[in-house]
Amino acid sequence: MVRIAFFDLDNTLIDGDSEFAWSRYLVARGLDYMDCVDRFQREYEAGVLDIDEYMRFQLQPLSREDWDTLVAWRADYLAGELERRLRPAAVERIAAHRERGDRVVLASASHDFLAEAIAGELGFEHCLATRGERADGRYTGRVHGGACFREGKLRAVERWLAKRDMEIGDLDESWFYSDSHNDLPLLEAVSHPVCVTPDDHLRARAADRAWPVVESTDWGALA
Repeated sequence: MVRIAFFDLDNTLIDGDSEFAWSRYLVARGLDYMDCVDRFQREYEAGVLDIDEYMRFQLQPLSREDWDTLVAWRADYLAGELERRLRPAAVERIAAHRERGDRVVLASASHDFLAEAIAGELGFEHCLATRGERADGRYTGRVHGGACFREGKLRAVERWLAKRDMEIGDLDESWFYSDSHNDLPLLEAVSHPVCVTPDDHLRARAADRAWPVVESTDWGALA
């Protein structure tokens, strides 16, 4: 029996958005080219974000700084942010899936520099994220492949499964936990969509589809 639980990261496992918080961390360090943070956040919440423009923005500082500096900044950022923002109920749900023998996979639109580090901290063995292109040990500022966002997140899951000779419809059970209407393509593809403190658009869709809705502090029992 193959059961897989996919988890979104931002506003699902953690309170807030890891990349927006990372951007503000960089601004606090004097990186003045991060001046579009608020505009991108408004566009994301409104569902009109140009993901290609946004990812170029997010990957820009990674291409300008040396690797050792980036890793040191990331460690400092995560030491404060992850502990403060992580939702205990989310940690409990991840553990509950593991105890059942389910595979757990982080599936985030965030770039891999952040997402993979957070996945490692939370014990995920697999992480699907927007991959930044690298050359000669440095990020180039470009995306490698498509962004793991909206339909792109579903495609990333499908590619990950295909490498393991599986399709999402072949799984005995599949879950996806997300807060955002941007994740509707994957929510509609799994057998158990779960909406975590959803935005207004997703909350309305959940009511129409009779999908379960959980709040940030209480995810209830795993059925």
